Amino acid sequence: MDAADVRITLTVAISSQVRIPATMDLLRERVDTIVRAQTAITMQQIDIIVEDLYDV
Repeated sequence: MDAADVRITLTVAISSQVRIPATMDLLRERVDTIVRAQTAITMQQIDIIVEDLYDV
């Protein structure tokens, strides 16, 4: 596997009270940090799909 091609897609449900763009940016940063810390791989791309909103 070429580490330059590592990508991840997450599907999430979030509260309707949060700001989606800011929350997704924070989630991308945290996922990247955890993956790098545990595997030494830098993610090429992290896609996040907001599948559902709760508290609606």
